[in-house]
Amino acid sequence: AETWRHFARWRRRISRRFQQGIYSSLLTLCSMDDRSYLTLAFSIGNAASQRKRRTSLALCQPRVTTAGDPKLEDVLVNFRDAAAGYDKIRSGLLFRSAVPQNEESRKLLRGFTLVDLRTPVERKNLRDAHDVEDSENTWIEASLFRGSDFLRVSANQVGWRNLILGALLYMFDPAAGARPYFGQLNALGFDTFLRFLLEASKPRLAETIRLITDESNLPSLTFCTAGKDRTGIVWALLLVVLGASHEQAAADFAVSEDMIKKHHEYYQFVGDKLEVIGMSRDLFMASPYETMRTILATIVEDYGDVESFLDSVGLSFEEQRNIRCRLLKT
Repeated sequence: AETWRHFARWRRRISRRFQQGIYSSLLTLCSMDDRSYLTLAFSIGNAASQRKRRTSLALCQPRVTTAGDPKLEDVLVNFRDAAAGYDKIRSGLLFRSAVPQNEESRKLLRGFTLVDLRTPVERKNLRDAHDVEDSENTWIEASLFRGSDFLRVSANQVGWRNLILGALLYMFDPAAGARPYFGQLNALGFDTFLRFLLEASKPRLAETIRLITDESNLPSLTFCTAGKDRTGIVWALLLVVLGASHEQAAADFAVSEDMIKKHHEYYQFVGDKLEVIGMSRDLFMASPYETMRTILATIVEDYGDVESFLDSVGLSFEEQRNIRCRLLKT
């Protein structure tokens, strides 16, 4: 309320040209292509933290605690084989993690197809601290959703007032401009956030699963920023298609929180980005078992089963059968 009163007092002093600038910025923010407000969170957080000090590369790199040559699970945050979540899957073909971060991981990932679920803006803003993309790896940019999709599914519940207020504040302070939107996401809770994410992912979900499981792309490593939410949803659906129970898929999703916490520097790094723009570290760095169980139960209620849901978004029953033949043990 105080912000609105302050804006009203100064409204008459704003020139017509500046008013047009605000209007143009509002339209831009509300029609982002290949952006997401989650992506905006990390890019704003990155910019804000750099005003205080530049984050060192060492801060973003997980520690290697084993002697001798490190293993991928020591170098990559939240790394695991799909077979760890469901033992009927052939091991050594499907992997997941947070974004690969350093020279060491680049060497260990030779021969992998890297399927990057982040948005283009997220890749650009975090490239200097994270990416190890080069000609030695097959790197597929496969953004799971666009910002316009996420805005479309979340705007009514987050509230247009928060979006408009955020657009106005963004002109003066990007971090302050993000807080009305993400503050409301805090209030709605992580379950609602993950439902928004699933809904926004529908247009690209089928193609993402095709890329991950295509024979020519195996072994594949799927990742987003933390390898938890976007990767977690795709992974849970894929595990169920391959025959895992909902309980097994949810248990695999829940493992991510503890696996990220093992790499304390990275956990702090991502959590700091969230807090700069008003997102709760405790809420959005979690991966509750019950949240994924609820997501899968909602899919069953709406579509009958996960296979029918994936068929509805473009991954046919025949394609799903082929994936099982390709990836399951004989």
